[in-house]
Amino acid sequence: MRTSIFKKIFISQFALIIIASGCISLASYLFMVRQYNESQNDTLRIISSATAMRVSNKVAQHRAILKEVAESKEVALYAQKFQELLLAKHLGQHREQFPVLAYVNQEGVQEFRLVNGQASEDLETLAGQKIFRTALSAPNQVILGEVVLDPVLKNHALQFAYARIDYFGDQFLGLIFGQAPLANFVAPAANCIPSKKGYCLIVAQDGTILSTPEAKNVSQPVVIGTPNLGALFAKAETEPNGQIRHAAVNGEDCYFSVSLIPGTPWLAMAVLPSRQYNAVPALFRNFSIGLFLGLLLLAGIITFFLARSLTSPIRKLAMASTALAQGDFSQRVDAGKDEIGDLAQSFNSMAEQLGAFVAREKQLLAAEAAARMKAELADQHKSEFLSKISHELRTPLNIVLGMAELLDKGAQDEKSSQKILAIKEAGRNLLQLIDGILDFSRLESGTISLTPAPFDLFAILGRLKKKYEPAARAKGLTLLYTEAEAVPTTVVGDEGRIFQVLENLLDNAIKYTAHGEISLRVRPLTLKASNDGHIIHLRFEVADTGCGIPLEQQAAMFKSFKQADPYATRKAGGLGIGLTISQQLIELMHGEISMKSEPGQGSTFYVDLDLPVAKEAASSATAEKEPEIPTSETTEHSSGGKGMNILVAEDNPVNQKLLRLMLEMHGHHVLVTADGKEAVAVFQSEHIDLVLMDVQMPGMNGFEATAAIRELEKPVGKHVPIIAVTAHVMPGYKDECLKAGMDNYLSKPFRMQELFAIIDETLAQLNNPA
Repeated sequence: MRTSIFKKIFISQFALIIIASGCISLASYLFMVRQYNESQNDTLRIISSATAMRVSNKVAQHRAILKEVAESKEVALYAQKFQELLLAKHLGQHREQFPVLAYVNQEGVQEFRLVNGQASEDLETLAGQKIFRTALSAPNQVILGEVVLDPVLKNHALQFAYARIDYFGDQFLGLIFGQAPLANFVAPAANCIPSKKGYCLIVAQDGTILSTPEAKNVSQPVVIGTPNLGALFAKAETEPNGQIRHAAVNGEDCYFSVSLIPGTPWLAMAVLPSRQYNAVPALFRNFSIGLFLGLLLLAGIITFFLARSLTSPIRKLAMASTALAQGDFSQRVDAGKDEIGDLAQSFNSMAEQLGAFVAREKQLLAAEAAARMKAELADQHKSEFLSKISHELRTPLNIVLGMAELLDKGAQDEKSSQKILAIKEAGRNLLQLIDGILDFSRLESGTISLTPAPFDLFAILGRLKKKYEPAARAKGLTLLYTEAEAVPTTVVGDEGRIFQVLENLLDNAIKYTAHGEISLRVRPLTLKASNDGHIIHLRFEVADTGCGIPLEQQAAMFKSFKQADPYATRKAGGLGIGLTISQQLIELMHGEISMKSEPGQGSTFYVDLDLPVAKEAASSATAEKEPEIPTSETTEHSSGGKGMNILVAEDNPVNQKLLRLMLEMHGHHVLVTADGKEAVAVFQSEHIDLVLMDVQMPGMNGFEATAAIRELEKPVGKHVPIIAVTAHVMPGYKDECLKAGMDNYLSKPFRMQELFAIIDETLAQLNNPA
């Protein structure tokens, strides 16, 4: 049978109605409890007020009787003629109300006393009692006295007194003194509340209990918590209807109402202990809570099963969806006979379609992954090929340039020098071409990185001027260099890459300018504050008076292997990747390179860079310094010192000869080995001051040889400097050499000046480690 979600929701709402009904029932019972408490409060008020009125009426009756007795003619006759029998008869008529009646003279002596209708000889004086003095001071009115324990009657009695004076005020006719049993007045207090749990109290102003269900507590003080008894009397006078109070009465927590008894200094208290006061409300409360919990349990059970019937298929759908998201397209959900069943059918259909779609996508992705892996493998092979080609080209190029430098130092005439200079220039061009190809490959693969550091800006500009002035002069060009005053000397950036970009721009300017001038300048555009200091926006400008570039060709100038004039490639040389490398390097530094050119007017290239201003001056290493060969031995490891034992580990015989000639030319003693194992053996047998270590050698390579030498040094605690001399120039290779235990790194090809500069730098670092 199909049960729609509508029906399920309807039933669940019905369960909610049951819960709401339970809440309403609970509220109703709470209201009833409140009404019950109000009724109890009203009862307490009524009882205290009624008790007060009954006691007041009794007292008033006794007052009237005593007044009637005192103002009778029998009392007057006794006062005048001492008619004792007549007075006894008259007093005996009221023995029920006043078991004790006495005639007292003006001195307070009881001249005649009647106890229960019988004359008594116990005629004590009342002169010292308060009631006697009060009656004399207020004649012709009934004075209410204190509660005393009658020693004859053995019960508590209330005293009354009436002092009679004739109406002319000149004759004292006697004082009638009476004592009435206290029970005659306050007997209703014993059963004022029709319950064994509640009771009434009559309390005097001094706190004495005049009436209580337990006789033993009569005349005992009542103990009431907050408010105290005096405050109760004061409030009873201002609150005639009474107020329900909650306090401890004689140590028991109670609710009570008080009423002042008219005509007396007494309070009537209707008292109900808290346990009785709260008994019925507690029953109501427990019943209400039980009813509510029962309804809540019933509604909870109904809701639970309905919710499970609703959520179970939805949970199955959720679990199937999770499995589907994890790639399990075989998941199917049993379809029910309601709207969720329709949803399950739709899910099954979707899962089937998705499975087919994902299967096709996996095939496409597998094909794409294979193609990507093939491309990555090809890129890796290209990088390895370029690295190997660079190494293999740099090794013979090192020999060509090194030998040309040695020949130049020994040239005897100008003609020979010109020939050697041509060899050196061709070698440097070839080296620049190799470096350009390697940089282009690194930029394409994203492996090139920047090394920002503080450097002297004007030092690299001076080096550029010094480097390109001879080439410009040889073509009859003028190289202009302008220093801006507002440019800071020291900035932070990758000095080598900035130098490389400006080098490329100056190379092109000299290549494609036949006559005129070339200018190099730098100027500041803006200066802005940053968190760590200031950032200056610098613009480098390289301008020439060459042939210029047409507007339609300018956009292609920064594309790989593109030149403005294809003929110029053959005429000036180059691959056409210098500007491409420059643009990518500047973009890597978050800068911009642009140009402005007109045919026949020349070209101007702009390089805009934001460089932080250094807080401290750049190290002197950034400034161009031609290394000087020391003339005397100033340190333990000075490259200019004579007799220094240098071990050369190099597998190429011509490179061995080149290094030997360069080092011996400066007076050093050279030991040459062809592999790492032989180098370690020589190090053990000879005193060695410095090691020039090739890395790629047959057998034990340079890294392994360095590790072996460092192990040999540990027992004796010495450290011989080892410099890597290698044709490997790929990024991170220098760090590998230093990590292997070498102290410095020199890449091939190198000039003699660079060789001794790196030796001096290494020895200086070891002698001054700080």
